[in-house]
Amino acid sequence: MKKGYKQTKIGMIPEEWEVANLGDVAKVVDCLHQTPTFSEEGFPMVRVSDIKPGNLNLETTLKVSKTVYEEFIRNYKPEQGDIVLSRVGSYGVSSFVNSDRDFCIGQNTVVIHFQKNSKYLYYTLNSEQMRKIIEEDSYGSGYKSLSLLKIKQLPIPLPPLSEQKKIAVILSTWDEAIEKLESLVALKEKRKKGLMQSLLTGKKRLKGFKTKAFQKTKIGMIPEDWEVKSIDEVFRPIKETGDIKIKNVLTISSRAGFLEQSDRFNKVIAGKNIEKYVLLKRGDFSYNKGNSKTFPYGCIFRMDNYDKALVPNVYYSFSIHLESDSDYYRHYFFNRFLDKQLSSKINSSVRNDGLFNLSSDEFYSSLIIYPNKKEQSQIAKILNLLESEINLHKDEIEKSNCKRKDSMQKLLTGQVRVNG
Repeated sequence: MKKGYKQTKIGMIPEEWEVANLGDVAKVVDCLHQTPTFSEEGFPMVRVSDIKPGNLNLETTLKVSKTVYEEFIRNYKPEQGDIVLSRVGSYGVSSFVNSDRDFCIGQNTVVIHFQKNSKYLYYTLNSEQMRKIIEEDSYGSGYKSLSLLKIKQLPIPLPPLSEQKKIAVILSTWDEAIEKLESLVALKEKRKKGLMQSLLTGKKRLKGFKTKAFQKTKIGMIPEDWEVKSIDEVFRPIKETGDIKIKNVLTISSRAGFLEQSDRFNKVIAGKNIEKYVLLKRGDFSYNKGNSKTFPYGCIFRMDNYDKALVPNVYYSFSIHLESDSDYYRHYFFNRFLDKQLSSKINSSVRNDGLFNLSSDEFYSSLIIYPNKKEQSQIAKILNLLESEINLHKDEIEKSNCKRKDSMQKLLTGQVRVNG
């Protein structure tokens, strides 16, 4: 045993730390077990789906009337600095109440009031070691839940109050830094979306490509020096069977409307099934006809992560034919400018196999905007730069989250001390 540490039911902790049941050091208030009537306006009611790690968001909750609100705060009125925790579904997840706005809690939730240092308790409840304890205490074979008694019996490590405060300050600093990066990403993604809408349609022109006149086309108003072409004029359909030695088979994911190109989606294809696939090379495009609530008319992706791969021949795959900038059309398809056209061409909803009845001729005859290649490249360059900045910030967020997690683990177990 490490000198200065002791073994407890939550593991090794410093000798001067204590361990107490949550219900002995904090007030744990259960929800009112009845179904509420919701209103268009009124007071926020926090349900299980509203509880996520971080500060509690009261902007997206459902509302209840004043009468219902007063009924649901009969036992306890939540206040700033409290913690709300879910009992069912995503059980054991907690949010910190950083707002003084009036709200009530709905079914399958509890509110925790800790007078000493609620931010420290919040981090403890969201720690990795607490997650393991909660998992062991949950019950139910399918839809698991956490009883009120088990919540009150959760073992809480209690350093001296001064150390609790320092731990909370350090972890809050990490959270604030990550939140700033996330806000920056959201701002730049909003800017990118606006630029795509304006640059890809010619509403905003770059230096050296300006024109005052616009022309009306079948797909809307575009600059007079731009053209409208069908997909098969700009791209060449790919129908060749792939090399039988190729083992990577990429499958469509609905994430961002494009392919999540990851090794975990790869499959090995038997030789007898090879005719059901076509060979894609890096930079080629493919259209997924699959039905999806998120992407109701399918999605188009560009293969970027592999030199060669097989994709099912039920997708419409194609490569650049006419002089064009591939990045320009990657952004163009990502912005889903084809949705309206594809929607009007869909026949008799969905087939039995889940694919839309959209023929190859109907797809390839769809119209797309065609600026000259030089302007395409300039537009793509700007959007690529902004995309790179966003990805860089996302990498920073991922690294910061890893460092925060490591810091959290060490601070909340006393491996790193901050009581000096």
